[in-house]
Amino acid sequence: MSKTKEMVAEPKTECVCDEGKPDYQVCYKSNLLNKVFDSTEELKEAEAKYHEENDAKLKLAEQKKARADEIKSLKQKTFDARREAQKLIKEADDAYYKARSEFIKDYGYYHESYYSDGEKELITINDVIDSFFKPWF
Repeated sequence: MSKTKEMVAEPKTECVCDEGKPDYQVCYKSNLLNKVFDSTEELKEAEAKYHEENDAKLKLAEQKKARADEIKSLKQKTFDARREAQKLIKEADDAYYKARSEFIKDYGYYHESYYSDGEKELITINDVIDSFFKPWF
């Protein structure tokens, strides 16, 4: 049962007329549900059911928020890792192009093959184009 709202049973009298004779019936109104019940037991059961359903919805919302926060933190971790990797690649590229430029200044040329060093993997055309344009950008 939620602690924010308490069960409130207010007796309510209604006149049910039968052949001109007033007949009073006691009913109980729930301020939480805004419904009228015949007995306090029905009122308590209905409010208890409402609180159970409401607590289940709140629990589901909390789980959903926790999982969304987890996804958000993992996304931020991915962005941070990508940013760090790009920084390391830029530093390595800058060092490589600086050393190659100094070598070319000293000796006039530098020969590169289409295979990466130590591996039998072909260098892609993008690598060739990047190596050509990188010193000017």
